[in-house]
Amino acid sequence: MSGYKSIPLPERRRLREKKYKKHNLANILTHWFNVGCWLLLLPTGIAILSSPRLGLSGVHPGSTKNCLTRSSSRAARGRSCRCNHRLR
Repeated sequence: MSGYKSIPLPERRRLREKKYKKHNLANILTHWFNVGCWLLLLPTGIAILSSPRLGLSGVHPGSTKNCLTRSSSRAARGRSCRCNHRLR
């Protein structure tokens, strides 16, 4: 049966004090540079995608009117809003 008892004491002491280098400095710096880029790019990308000028959110530029919601009045049904979405 092999275990820690089969390793001589001087060898165990030598192995205990030996330090292993897991990552070099270039890998560590590249990792943290990428973390900083993600922290910068993620909120700016979300801000760009949620911009009313793209029309992805359904809100008109300069107003809070949502053109993609159902209209309750019969007169508004079938007409287009100013961004050319059809009102339902």
